[in-house]
Amino acid sequence: MWVASTEETKLTESVILDFLSDGRPHRLRDLPQYLAENNIENIGRNLYNNVICRMKDSGRVKCISRGVYVIETDWEFKRYGCKEDNIKPIIQILRNAQRELARPISVISLGENEKKFISDIQGLYMECEKLIQKMEGSKEVEGSEEVEGT
Repeated sequence: MWVASTEETKLTESVILDFLSDGRPHRLRDLPQYLAENNIENIGRNLYNNVICRMKDSGRVKCISRGVYVIETDWEFKRYGCKEDNIKPIIQILRNAQRELARPISVISLGENEKKFISDIQGLYMECEKLIQKMEGSKEVEGSEEVEGT
């Protein structure tokens, strides 16, 4: 029995996320055409069916009708049961971390070994920004559902 490698599974998951990335519902039967259009030949039907089932089970995608899937933009927050009241303090901590990471550093006094950390600090700053955007996006989705429900 053939079993997909971790690399094949990750590649397939990435391709499915790209396929669903516009946020609109897509039929899984359209995936082979998407694969062909993007010259992706090493992903077979069994592999993408298994991967989409795992993604559905983990909450990354949602099946809205038979064979029709949509990406879950706030799946990480649902997975961990996050609520907006819990996210606000985390966003504040990330903003504080960003402020600290943005403080000017005198590179003149740094040695070569210390200068190597500057790009890591810049990366941390950008990672904080991504997390903030993700969390604020989750709040907007929750807020819009409340408005629509009233």
